[in-house]
Amino acid sequence: MALAGKKLLFYDEGAGRELKNLSIIIPIYQNEKNIPELFEALSKVENNFEFIFVDDGSRDSSLSQLEEHLKKKSLSQMKIVKLTKNFGQIPAIYAGLRESTHEYKCILSADLQDDPELILNMLNEANVDYPLVIAERRSRSDGLFNKILSKFFYFAMRKVINPNYPIGGYDYCLFHQKVYDELLKFEQKNAHIFVILLWLGFKYKSIQYERKKRKKGKSQWTFSMKLKLFLDTMIGFSSFPMRIISLTGVFISGLGFLVIIASIYRYLLYGNPITGWTSLIVSLWLIGGLILITLGVLGEYLWRSFDASRERQIFVIDKVISQK
Repeated sequence: MALAGKKLLFYDEGAGRELKNLSIIIPIYQNEKNIPELFEALSKVENNFEFIFVDDGSRDSSLSQLEEHLKKKSLSQMKIVKLTKNFGQIPAIYAGLRESTHEYKCILSADLQDDPELILNMLNEANVDYPLVIAERRSRSDGLFNKILSKFFYFAMRKVINPNYPIGGYDYCLFHQKVYDELLKFEQKNAHIFVILLWLGFKYKSIQYERKKRKKGKSQWTFSMKLKLFLDTMIGFSSFPMRIISLTGVFISGLGFLVIIASIYRYLLYGNPITGWTSLIVSLWLIGGLILITLGVLGEYLWRSFDASRERQIFVIDKVISQK
């Protein structure tokens, strides 16, 4: 990373003018143990960038540490956006984007698993023709269980939603104002912002990197949150769950028709002996379970439609603290 620590000027070659520089959005939630090293890492790539830290309802010392760094002017351009409560990572990112002022935007995690030095590489790759640059994970230093979950999730993304979705996934990216303008039209609950960025269809470049192992603190990205994201993405961007239900229904109907034919045939040949108690119970449990699954999937779709119709804001800002 030879670019780190240098003061660079970035130009848009197509327009022949200097860019307005970059806003870096960093959602913060229970990251008190990572903040000291985070600022140390960010100071190495600082190039008059705007750093926007979004406190997503942290209950530890994260906010007080951010305020201390703001007072010390650890970064030349720094802003803290405090949300009223924990709204989640995606709403926190949207809140930071709404407060950003520069032409290019970058989304960076606070846990230092993604190397901040890549920001300079991504900014150099971005231009008018390629307004989106993503940092694709070539590999990741996670536990076996997390690796299996991640591979399944990204495999499902590629098969069901977007065949061009990065194999290793991504949540570290940089994009131009025109991408941001379109992104704002999707400001809604239960939306996977990184799927939307690719769905918009802008040309993009990909930089591969190895995601580091988390050194300090405990990840707040729990299994239940991962499961919710998976369901939200599948239901929000695809009709695949409904199609599975329809195909299952067709299959069971066809199977039931064959059972009817077989039962009539057996009756005509052997009469009506009292048999089949086990198969009856198994069939009742199977059909009952499928009915409940079907109602559950339909309920998920209905809930999201109802939730969207209320048009509630996805985040509430308590205050914005800027350098004086």
